[in-house]
Amino acid sequence: MRDAKNCARFRTCRAMNAPLPPRKTLAWNGVSLQVPRSWDSAEFQAFALSVAGRDGQGLDLRWARTKGSFDPQAHLARVAAAMGPGAVADPDPAALPPGWAGAGQALAAAGLAVLPFAWRAGDGAGPGAVLHNPATGLAALARFTLPGPAPEQDMATALAVLDSLGDHPPGGPVPWAAFGVTAVVPGDLELRAFSFTPGHFRLTLAAPHTGCELVLDRLGPADALLGRRTLAQYADAFYGTLGAPEGFFSEAPASAPGLPEAAPDAPDAPPPGAAPARAPEPDMVAGSGFRPAPLLARLLRRPWPGARRGRLWRAGIGAMLLGAFMRAPRERDLEAFEAICRDYALDRP
Repeated sequence: MRDAKNCARFRTCRAMNAPLPPRKTLAWNGVSLQVPRSWDSAEFQAFALSVAGRDGQGLDLRWARTKGSFDPQAHLARVAAAMGPGAVADPDPAALPPGWAGAGQALAAAGLAVLPFAWRAGDGAGPGAVLHNPATGLAALARFTLPGPAPEQDMATALAVLDSLGDHPPGGPVPWAAFGVTAVVPGDLELRAFSFTPGHFRLTLAAPHTGCELVLDRLGPADALLGRRTLAQYADAFYGTLGAPEGFFSEAPASAPGLPEAAPDAPDAPPPGAAPARAPEPDMVAGSGFRPAPLLARLLRRPWPGARRGRLWRAGIGAMLLGAFMRAPRERDLEAFEAICRDYALDRP
């Protein structure tokens, strides 16, 4: 994964010598985890994620940012009540599965409060933990489902996944890794919306105090989407709804981050009488500009995102398209755009 080092750099707490099978990083809205690659079914909400494998192993994680004191026991009691009639969430050490009493040791060493528990609801059961980081206000609840045939190995996997929890508070860069892409964005950009449809994932982030908005897209397959259109024509149409006028996008300059290097040798000239070779389609297009606020917005003194930057490029040997579009009231609020594009990439298997 290209940005695994970046994600680890911003991690408040990290696993040490975690006995995991081949793993991948999930990073979502302020938290990150290292989970087995075989856990390939994932669902996301603003402050929740569920990931599971085909054998039934999985994790449900929910979190929030709290202010002031936090009582793990009281939180666990509320969670148990919300799980439904007959549900149990028991922190008694005697009720914990073998090996789970020491869950979260790496997190506790990093300063987090950890309350292991055992849960049971309906046909599901497994170990869990309530977590709180007093330094950042992160409060999280993790519930594992471990129905596999090798309980000792399953427990080791759950322990390692829990210890891999990364806390990325809003004050610093925040990694994202999901739906086949990885990114690192400024911490003042908050999740506004996300969507996933076949062939298109979109993540929308915004900074309320500056009026800045960032949209990240992953699209494909590229050739099917483009058809007879050039990359610039497609980008103009695709980002037209965000305020990109016709002709906004053009071939990106050679210095643009992520642009493939030019081939060292120019192709041979066509023989006399032959039709001239068609210029190759660029692998990246970009645009920038400022659109003054309309009269009504000025009269009502509404914030107007007049400064805009966009980029669309081929990724994954040209099979996919990655796009970034950022807009804000002032040009200086877009200074992070180049770094965002540099760190935005397909997740490598």
